[in-house]
Amino acid sequence: MLCAAFFINDLAIPPIWAVAADIGGRYAGTVSGVMNMCGAVGAVLSPILIPVLRAQGFGWPTVFAMLATAWFVAALAWLRIDASEPIEDPEDRLRE
Repeated sequence: MLCAAFFINDLAIPPIWAVAADIGGRYAGTVSGVMNMCGAVGAVLSPILIPVLRAQGFGWPTVFAMLATAWFVAALAWLRIDASEPIEDPEDRLRE
């Protein structure tokens, strides 16, 4: 199941970076960097928090349920992103 989850996650990577380029425009590097940093927060916190949760008596099924919930919340957040709407107003570019 873990391999299937990683496979499905990796299928989403190209569209994620494409959306960052689409909405970022000339700030695509900044959008990509912020997106990557936010994703890395979970990678940094999980090895710290999982032993704490386990020490508090949470079993592995509960820990995996928490991680899965965070993953699904992040997936739902992507439903709010409209790749056709750039963060930069095209008219601002004309004024420069």
